[in-house]
Amino acid sequence: MAALQQQQQLRNEATKMAMKIPLFYGNDKEDTMNIKDFIHRFEVSCEAMGLNNDGEKCRIFGSYLRGKATALWKVMEHYRINDQVWAEVKDYFLTRYKGKPQPDALVHKMTRLSQDKNESVNDFATRCITEIGDMTRTIEMWPPSTLP
Repeated sequence: MAALQQQQQLRNEATKMAMKIPLFYGNDKEDTMNIKDFIHRFEVSCEAMGLNNDGEKCRIFGSYLRGKATALWKVMEHYRINDQVWAEVKDYFLTRYKGKPQPDALVHKMTRLSQDKNESVNDFATRCITEIGDMTRTIEMWPPSTLP
């Protein structure tokens, strides 16, 4: 019985650690990360906790919002966003804070990548791969019919 209690206690501690996410305010002054990184960290935490229920995930996400981000949360229904469907909530916040992808701008950004003066080749390659991955995920986020 003691081993079972210890295992549950360890699971509870792991859950607390997984959900140590900074609050998101929706402004550069108070936020420690951008919306994309915030959502990624939130999803990783939910996965670590085994949280698969969309409604619960959405409610927890809403509890991490403050300021302008809370105001956006409150008006979602006016945009016909279902606050119980994680995919809709996620897309809504990404669109509000990142905007819809502009393929020309993304391609332009990719062609402008250059190695910084003090950047190693490996670090530059990592940055290029990260940029390409981000661009791909950004474009995949919206159906083709919604892109300009």
